[in-house]
Amino acid sequence: MTFMGIQFQPSEIAKMAVVIVTAFILSKGQDEDGASPKAFKRIMIITCIVCGLILPGKLLDGNAALRNGLPDGCSSGGYLPGNC
Repeated sequence: MTFMGIQFQPSEIAKMAVVIVTAFILSKGQDEDGASPKAFKRIMIITCIVCGLILPGKLLDGNAALRNGLPDGCSSGGYLPGNC
């Protein structure tokens, strides 16, 4: 995806959003004893939702590499010199 001439993956925005939402939940869920168990539960729910949205795209990317006959890691950032 390109925005104002800069290429980025939508999953990168989702990862940043998880970090920001986690910080927000932890800051609002503080009490005298630390973070409440509800905060952890909310963070896990949000993280699972975001991972559930990202994972199918990553799996499809890996399948495309297998169909094209590329060694594992050549199509998705795991490039090691001499392997591809």
